[in-house]
Amino acid sequence: MSNLAEAPHNPSLNSPASAHSELEQALLTALAKGPGAMAQQISCILNLSKYALEKQRTSAEKSLSPAQARITALADMSDALSEDSVIRLLKNAQAIGDMGVRLQIITRVARLLPSHQYQSIVMMVWKESTQITEPAAYSRVMFYLAPLLTAVHDEPTASAALLEIVTLAQSINNPEARIRSLITLAPYLPQGMRLSILRRAVDDIDRLTNDAHRCNSLSTLANYLSPEIAERAISSAEAIQQPAERARAFTALAPYLPTTLRPNLRVDALKAIQTIHDEDERAESLITFAPHLEHVTDPKQFPILLEHALDVVISITRRHLRARALVALAPHLTLDLQGEALAAVHSLNNERKRAMLLGELAPTLPPEMLVASLAVAHGMQEQDARVHALTILAHYAPEHALDQTMLDALAAASNLPHHYERVIALAALIDVLPPHLQEQTYTNALETTRLIKNENARARALSLLGPHLPLRLLNRALETANQLGNPEQRFIALIGIAPHLPQGDGEAVFTTLLNTVKELTFEYKRARSLIDLVPLLPDHLLQEALEIARAITEPFDRVSVFINLVKRLPAETQRPIIAESWNLIKMIDNGYDGASALSALAPLLPPAAATYVAQTAGIIIRSIIDDYDQASAIGILAPLLAIEGQAPAVPSSLPDRYAPLEKGVLATFHVPQQSLSIELLAEGAAIWAEVQDDERSYRLWHEVALRLTRLPLADTLLCLGTLSPVIRKLAGNEVLAAIAQLLDMR
Repeated sequence: MSNLAEAPHNPSLNSPASAHSELEQALLTALAKGPGAMAQQISCILNLSKYALEKQRTSAEKSLSPAQARITALADMSDALSEDSVIRLLKNAQAIGDMGVRLQIITRVARLLPSHQYQSIVMMVWKESTQITEPAAYSRVMFYLAPLLTAVHDEPTASAALLEIVTLAQSINNPEARIRSLITLAPYLPQGMRLSILRRAVDDIDRLTNDAHRCNSLSTLANYLSPEIAERAISSAEAIQQPAERARAFTALAPYLPTTLRPNLRVDALKAIQTIHDEDERAESLITFAPHLEHVTDPKQFPILLEHALDVVISITRRHLRARALVALAPHLTLDLQGEALAAVHSLNNERKRAMLLGELAPTLPPEMLVASLAVAHGMQEQDARVHALTILAHYAPEHALDQTMLDALAAASNLPHHYERVIALAALIDVLPPHLQEQTYTNALETTRLIKNENARARALSLLGPHLPLRLLNRALETANQLGNPEQRFIALIGIAPHLPQGDGEAVFTTLLNTVKELTFEYKRARSLIDLVPLLPDHLLQEALEIARAITEPFDRVSVFINLVKRLPAETQRPIIAESWNLIKMIDNGYDGASALSALAPLLPPAAATYVAQTAGIIIRSIIDDYDQASAIGILAPLLAIEGQAPAVPSSLPDRYAPLEKGVLATFHVPQQSLSIELLAEGAAIWAEVQDDERSYRLWHEVALRLTRLPLADTLLCLGTLSPVIRKLAGNEVLAAIAQLLDMR
C-alpha cells in the first residue's frame, strides 16, 4: 500500500496542461522503478486516462464471404482433418485475396505440420503480415504466430539424416511397412513433427482394407498413442468389420489411452468378442483380453466387465474352450466361480488338456480346492499327464498334503518311459524336494541322460541339468557330454556344464569348447557358438577365440563375434578390432543384417563418429529393396539417426519468439471496437503471462502502460482487468490486490 501513498497530487489544483505533464513524468518515474511500482504506475495511468478523448467507434468487422467462411470453419476443425486435407486446406487458404483472413487461417493450420515444414510458413507469414491493414486481423495473426515461433526456437529439430529417412519411409509402397516405419520413427522426432507423422500413419491405417493388417498396425501404434491421436485410433479400430480383429485392436489400444477413454473401449472389446461367430476365435479373444482386467482400477467398472466376460463364457458350448476361458478369468473370479472353473477342468476327457489347464489354474486356487484336485490328478491314466499335474500341485499344495503329493509326483516322474521327458520332469521337481531327495533325484536324472539315444535330446538334457547339479555329479555329467560324437551337440552340453565346474577343471573344459567350435562345419554355427562362449571364457583364452573369429569369412558372422569379443578385451587392444568391425559392416550384403550389426557396434564407437554412423545407417536403409526388411531396418537404426549435432539451425531471418506477441498486443490498441479490442488483448495476455523472460515482459508492459494513458477511462479499466494475469506474473498477488483496492476506492 506504500506505493499508493506516492500517487501524485490532485491535478485539479494546477492547469490541465501542467497537471497532465506532471502525471506523465510521474508515470515515467514509476515505470523506471520496475514491477514493484505497478500500483503507482496504474494510479498514474488512470488519472491520465481522464484526459483522453473518446475513441471514434466504427462498425463491427466486415463479414466473410461464403468461401472464406468455409475455409475458416475447416480451420476450426483442423484437428480432425487428415494430413492430405490439411495440405489441401493450406493451398485453399493461400488463394484467399484478403491478406488478414489468409494469414489467420494459414497460421492456425500450420501448427499441424512438422516443425521443419512450418518454419518456411512462419517466415512467409512474418514477411507478409506487414501488409495487413486491419489492426484486429493483424493482432490475431501475431497471436497465432507466437506459439509457432516458440516451437521453432524451443523444440529440438530433427537431424538431417533422420529427416532423409522420414522422407524415405513416407515413400515406401507397402502400406503396412510404411506405417510401421513411420510409427517407429515418431519417438525420435520433435513434437510437432511427431504428431504429424503419427497422423499420417493413422491416415494410412484408415485406408487399409484388410482387417488383420489394420489391427496389427493399430497394435503397433498403441505404444505411441498421444491424446491428440487417441480418438482417431479408436475410430479406426471401430471401423474394423471382423469382430475378432476389432476386439483385438480395442484390447491392444486400451492400456495406452487416456484414462477417460479406457472404460468404454474395454466394454466395446467384450461386446465385439460376444459377436464372434467361431467359438475357437471367441474363446481365444476372451483369453487374450482376460489379463487386461488386472489394469481396471475403477471398482464400479470391474463388475460390469466381468459380467460381460462371463456372458461370453456362457455362450461357449465346447467344454474344452469354456474351461480354457474360465481358467484365464480365474484370478478375477469369486470363490464360487473359481470352483466352477475347476469343475470345468476336471470334466475334460482329454487328460493332457486337463493337466495343462490344472497347472494354469493351480496358483489361483484356495487350499481346499487344491486338495480336491489332487485326487483328480492321481486318477489320471496317462502317465505324462499325471506327472505334469502332480508336479504343479506339489508347488502349491497345502502343508498337510505336500509330502505325499511330492512323493507321488517323484515316483510318477521316475517311472516315465520316455527318457528325455523323465529328465525334464525330475528337473521340474527339484526345487520342492527336501535335500536328501534332491541328491537322489539329481543322480536319477543324470543317469537317465545316459539312456537317451538321440544325441540332440541328450545334449539338451545335460545342458538343462548342468546349472543345478551338485559338485560330485558334475564330472560324471562332463564325461557324458564328452562322449557325444556330434560337435554341435557336444558344445551344447559342455557350455551348460562348464561355468559350474571348479576353476581348475573348468579351464580345460573351456579349451575343449574352443576346439569343439573349430570342428563345426558351418561358419554361422561357429559364430553363434563363439558368441555364446565369449562371455564365459577366461581372459587368457580370448586371443584364441579372436583367431577363430578371424578365420570366419562371412562379414556379418565375423563382426557379430568381434562385437561380443571387444567388450572383453583390454582397452588398448579394442580400437583395431572396432575399426575392423566398422569396415566389415560395409561389406555385409544383407541390409537387415547390416542394420543389426551397425546397431550393435554403435555403442562402442566414439561420440565423434556419430555423424558417420548416421550416414552409414541411411545408406544401409536405402540399400534394402524389400519393404518389410526396410521397415525393420528403420526400426533398428532410428536411434542412430536421431543424433545431436546435425540439427538444422533456426534461420536468422526469423524473428525471436516474443516479437509477434509484442506487435500483436500493441496492435490491439488500434482496434476501434471496444469489445473486440478487449477480446484480442485477452488473447494476447494469456500468451504474455507465459513469457519466461521477465525483463522482456516488463519492457512490453512499459509500452502498454504508455498506450493505456491514451485510452478513455472506461477502455483503460477494461484493459487493466484483462491484463490481470500479466500484472500478477510481473508484480505478484500482493500488488494485484493493492491495484484491485485502488479500483474499488475510485
